[in-house]
Amino acid sequence: MQEKQLYALWQALGRSGQWVRDARHRLRVLDAGALNLSFGPDFTGACFELDGTRFYGDVEMHVKQSDWYRHRHHLDPFYKNVALHVVLTPPEDPAQVLSRVNQRFIPSFFLNAQMLPSPVQHPALHCQPASESPDIPAILEHLALRRFKLKIRAFYRQLSSVSLEQLFYASLLRALGYPNNAAAFELLAQRLPVAWLKRQLNSPFFGFEQLYALYAGQAGFLTMPRPDPYSRQLQLFYEEHRFELPTESLFPEQWQFAGVRAVNHPHFRLAAWVALLQKAQDLPFSQIYHLFARRLPFPQLLQEVLLYFKIPVSDYWARHYRLASAPVVHGSKFYFGRARIFEILTNVVLPLLTVRALRSHSDGFLAYLQNFYLWLPPVTTYRSLTRYFPWWKGYQALWPRHAFWQALLQLNSEFCHAGACEQCPLQRLLDKSRYFD
Repeated sequence: MQEKQLYALWQALGRSGQWVRDARHRLRVLDAGALNLSFGPDFTGACFELDGTRFYGDVEMHVKQSDWYRHRHHLDPFYKNVALHVVLTPPEDPAQVLSRVNQRFIPSFFLNAQMLPSPVQHPALHCQPASESPDIPAILEHLALRRFKLKIRAFYRQLSSVSLEQLFYASLLRALGYPNNAAAFELLAQRLPVAWLKRQLNSPFFGFEQLYALYAGQAGFLTMPRPDPYSRQLQLFYEEHRFELPTESLFPEQWQFAGVRAVNHPHFRLAAWVALLQKAQDLPFSQIYHLFARRLPFPQLLQEVLLYFKIPVSDYWARHYRLASAPVVHGSKFYFGRARIFEILTNVVLPLLTVRALRSHSDGFLAYLQNFYLWLPPVTTYRSLTRYFPWWKGYQALWPRHAFWQALLQLNSEFCHAGACEQCPLQRLLDKSRYFD
């Protein structure tokens, strides 16, 4: 079970009003709050009773209690209003975490499905289509645009504290870490900011191995006790230049290596980023903006974008997914697959280009970007959603777009997880006799 399933448990408790207990506390959720789609706690504006005391505030969820510190939430002002820390594994003593922003301890509550007296299932598993079919394509488009605009709004808010270039840089690195190492990659972009990166790109010593060594060293990847010759070369370069870097390195414990698909291993994902920089010889945001600013026909634009990210894996990385590992024969000919490029387009490139267009009051460019987002053809299947929406194929046949999955994500977070089945825009009807015992 992962954090997203914790979300469903939390929202189910909000719908049922049931009391649950762990080894230390007794909890009843009165209002699950709003699922947060941007940066910050997982739920905002929640209301719950803990040991007879009513609390109002935000709720953060992790697999383990130590993840609170591993993600550095204790230092982040975005988390200062967290009132409860919900975890999937029993917390160690003391069952609490500290927010250093306001010097306040936050209780941790252990929650799993076995605590609930009745099964908690996703409501979409037990809903039926409306007797009179609504305009499905229009509704899905509306949901997809709503999710797109929420991403834009989240990015726009961050521009009060960072530049657009830094935001794109950090967001693209975060996307490369999806889903397990997003926070760590974003933190790496903060430790090695875009101002530092510009200096490296203009350096006569800039090359793939040199830049990768600096990134990998700051990420904490070069601490292996028995490096192979390639990794040892990286270690030597990093040790020679580490004192020129702007801040301290991350710890290996801040990364998740276990349970990660080989192609998503952070060593390999970092190599993809450095390879993109080497190909571009510049910051990608500027080049991508100029590509979109040409306002090419959509099929031609998509081909240009795919070509931009089409980067063959280099010699070492054609035989390795992680540093100092035994060589393997793998099928990854390119660092970025088609599905990954579409995810970067949807979650980073198009929202941030839209933010730029908003700031420059370019209405024509805004419309162009939005229409391209809605035009993108389907390229992959979101398996995390198909198990909750067994009826998805019939709806995708009516609106075959990549944004279809964005629409389902929005439907899931805004209506299904929130228990707002009566307001379902698809007008599906929950079969309560099957959903509730």
